[in-house]
Amino acid sequence: MLGGCRQYGNTHRDFVAHAQRAGGIVLLCMAIWAFTGFGSFWPVWVLLFLGLRLANHARHVYSRSWQEPELDEEPVPR
Repeated sequence: MLGGCRQYGNTHRDFVAHAQRAGGIVLLCMAIWAFTGFGSFWPVWVLLFLGLRLANHARHVYSRSWQEPELDEEPVPR
């Protein structure tokens, strides 16, 4: 889903877990590329796709305009 990060959580911990999974996939692809003879660097497509997904997730987690107010927060009295 390129329109949003609904399948991912919106906390720092969820983003870090996503980054770790993406890094593991990239490392696996680069190992396969290396073991098959260092031909054309095809893992760049995996890097681009996962990088865009990770950037979208980071924007969703860390951007104030995307964050929804927590439901269990009490309003601050004035």
